[in-house]
Amino acid sequence: TDFSYTGILNLNERLMHPAQDVEGASILDSSLHESFDLDSYERTILPPSLSPELLSQSNWSRRTKKSNSKRASFRSHNTSGSVDLNLPGEENELFTFTEALSNTDKLNELSRIGLSSSADKIGYSQENTNQFVLRIKANNATYQTLALKGQQLDLKSTKAIAEALKYNTTITHIDASNGAFKQPEKSLPLMFAALLNHCSVRSLNVSKTLLGNRTLRSLEDLFRSNLLLIDVQIDIDLEEDTVFRTGQYLLLNQRLEKFLKGELRTLDISNRLIKDIPAVYWSNQQLLSSLLLVNLSQNCLQICPEFTTFTNLEALDVSENQLTSLSSSIGSLPNLKILKAHGNKLSNLPDLKGLTCLTTLDISQNQFSVIPECILMIKNLTNLRVLGNPLRDIPKRIAERGDKEFISFLKERSRGVETVYRTKLMFVGSANVGKTTMLSALIDKKNRLTVRKDKGSRRGLDGVIKNPSDGIQVRNWKIKGDSSVEFSAWDFSGKPIYSYTHQFFIFSHAIYLVVFDLTKKDFSGIIYW
Repeated sequence: TDFSYTGILNLNERLMHPAQDVEGASILDSSLHESFDLDSYERTILPPSLSPELLSQSNWSRRTKKSNSKRASFRSHNTSGSVDLNLPGEENELFTFTEALSNTDKLNELSRIGLSSSADKIGYSQENTNQFVLRIKANNATYQTLALKGQQLDLKSTKAIAEALKYNTTITHIDASNGAFKQPEKSLPLMFAALLNHCSVRSLNVSKTLLGNRTLRSLEDLFRSNLLLIDVQIDIDLEEDTVFRTGQYLLLNQRLEKFLKGELRTLDISNRLIKDIPAVYWSNQQLLSSLLLVNLSQNCLQICPEFTTFTNLEALDVSENQLTSLSSSIGSLPNLKILKAHGNKLSNLPDLKGLTCLTTLDISQNQFSVIPECILMIKNLTNLRVLGNPLRDIPKRIAERGDKEFISFLKERSRGVETVYRTKLMFVGSANVGKTTMLSALIDKKNRLTVRKDKGSRRGLDGVIKNPSDGIQVRNWKIKGDSSVEFSAWDFSGKPIYSYTHQFFIFSHAIYLVVFDLTKKDFSGIIYW
């Protein structure tokens, strides 16, 4: 007939199958007591949720035209007159019926058209993809299973369903097993991507489905980012899979499930690449107040969560995220002993002086230009890591210590500093090129050395012959002026025998004078230096 269909007829977002014919029609649900005549061959049931007033003494019938009509027309006969509903589109596009109803102002209480409370599964029919998508978006709590088993969905339908899942917050189980998709290698990654941040799906069935490397990689990403997935049915032994870490993330999610049940006093959500903490882990104040350790490291957090209710917390790790600031609530954690915040984008800290139990603080690899003053007021701090920050006033060799002496240095410096103009001046070069002569000339012009023709000997102005230097000679040289500068001058011997010991006395914070002889072919070993 013009209006025959074998798929699912959905009038009030529930699944209803049409009766075989008028004479053999049966009431499928005792609560659905009005008839809806489609034509002389089929009949189904109109749900009472349309409103008792509308259905009272009403009969809905489809006006069938054996012609090239492009619209499906329905008429209601009741005591107040007739109401025509014209459905746009082709004859069989019954999925537009709900939309047509919502646009008709003559029908009251249309908002009551919703999901059935007697069904908990959303089935699929190829002829009703659009209505199926609307049903997913409807977010009715009674629909908890998305059944796609054996449907052989094409890529277009898969994209529509995947997009609808992004708006759903009620589905807890998805059955995509046994040939749910025509092209699983392309369709499953789309489905998994839609579930990355889904807040209700707990289990997934992809058994009896061919899974390639691309699909397995996207499945790994899914379990890494979705912290609520605790069960998966798959034709692969996840414990023996050494390529993908799906099994490891599944175990971590199951451990998180134990936390939600109050069985653990630690919360580890590290290395999951999440941008936000799921609300389910941050809403139970009783659970949060009992936590001793929270690990949120190696994620993509840009806003630091609040820790107001974490009254017993002893260790907090928010390192390797994208944080630009820490929550001020961290400064009110009375039992906090360890705080790790390295590898972020921090340039300042909240007031931490109230953390009387804090012993370890790691703020390395951030953007601090100065050490925050509140750090120096933490009483029991014994371990401070600040390397990798663009600190202007702390030498690296001091900062890399990070122990009590470093903290004492910071505290002493905060009481007042005096600038000292003193540095090392290194004279290096091959033997017999004039290093000692130059140093002597700089320090004391009256005691210059002159080179004799005898190779390897020098005579001072006093006539005493000087032998080449051995080892390292250290002398002080002070230049007087508006700002006196004092050099600790080191005269390195140029003899080959000492070349191996030079590396033990090379410092980065020093001035080097490389002395060489231009008359020699190799410029007196200048390349070596």
